Amino acid sequence: MNTNVINGFNLEPTTDTHTGLLWIARQAIAHREAMSGIGGWVHSLAMKFNNPSAGVVSSKQFENFMIKEIDDFLNSPDCKALVDFQANDLKLTGKNPLSSAFRKIKATMAFGGDLSVLDTISKCQRFNSDEAKKKDDAQVAQQAREEIVAGLLAKGIDPTSPQGKQMIEDEMSLLFSVHNGSKPTKKDDTEADDKWDTLGKEFAEALRQLAEGETNNAQAAQEQAEFAIFKLKDMYTKQLLNIAKTRGLVNEPVAA
Repeated sequence: MNTNVINGFNLEPTTDTHTGLLWIARQAIAHREAMSGIGGWVHSLAMKFNNPSAGVVSSKQFENFMIKEIDDFLNSPDCKALVDFQANDLKLTGKNPLSSAFRKIKATMAFGGDLSVLDTISKCQRFNSDEAKKKDDAQVAQQAREEIVAGLLAKGIDPTSPQGKQMIEDEMSLLFSVHNGSKPTKKDDTEADDKWDTLGKEFAEALRQLAEGETNNAQAAQEQAEFAIFKLKDMYTKQLLNIAKTRGLVNEPVAA
């Protein structure tokens, strides 16, 4: 087999560099078109759940739908017949085109963005960047509960009645459970992520976007990461010193 021929193009570097560069350029164009197509497709699916007045609820409904559809596909004959397929390519976490589009669109929905207006991935990304506050899990759950209550009131159902309370709990259970146990409800100690792990992942993702995303500035990302780590270590050292001084373990220098 001639390894210098790929997709009909001769890639022998010493005799046909131009053809090799042409092939690479075409692959780069195809990749960008595929990325755009994936984003548009995911957006079209999310539109089925678009409800800015109940952003958290709709974003969780969209997430649960995607999880179920991916699980069903991974267990289908079509998927099992694929050659060289990697399941990581269809995960909603990690680095792949599907997860990238999904995360941006889900965040837009959770922030209360209207997908009929924010109709492209780039618009969703800009909208998300403009949102100043970040919500932890408890805040997300509380907002979801408030949105469910508002929905019941709009239907004339008293959320404080036994029926209303049960409907709230049923809806919350559906929203915050995961299809088919794809995600364990309780991890082993060796797998558990505490809040510092989560923050570290968010920090890494932000740096990755800066280094590889639209800004494409790897040097700036590295410098900012090193500066942030230095500041954290410096603050920690100062805190330890203050604690030591408070406990009389370190004497204050006497002015001359």
